[in-house]
Amino acid sequence: MLRKLVSRPWITLALLFLISYFMLSARDGLHAYFTQDDGGNLIEGHQCWKTSVLQQLGYVLCTFTPAFRPLGGLYYIIVYRLAGFNPLAFRAICLSLVLLNVILTFAVIRAFSGSTQAAFLGAMLLAYHPALLWLFYSSGTIYEILCFLF
Repeated sequence: MLRKLVSRPWITLALLFLISYFMLSARDGLHAYFTQDDGGNLIEGHQCWKTSVLQQLGYVLCTFTPAFRPLGGLYYIIVYRLAGFNPLAFRAICLSLVLLNVILTFAVIRAFSGSTQAAFLGAMLLAYHPALLWLFYSSGTIYEILCFLF
């Protein structure tokens, strides 16, 4: 019990630093325009435009479905209907989900290792690693972002 009380401020501090670091590192991604992959997903959308939002949501909840990547299709349908062809809305949602992934990484590593330091270092690698830059600049990576989250 004492260990939990002592480590709580460190966990809070680590999470605040991770969130701040991520927001500073990823802020340029908010100004990215659509990529070729985004255009293909918005125009073709793996046939998700032929279904309603409710039907697409039903596909998300089913194990076997005729839909291809239904959760990503649901993302494209909802964001497009709310914001049209505004890339800022697409980028803001993607970056928010990546931030959730960073926090999830921290929580999972801490639960497995019991170490706040290990969790912090592991989440820092995800918060801004050169190999993952495409997550910050392309909405077409929504499939990978959602896969990690779920």
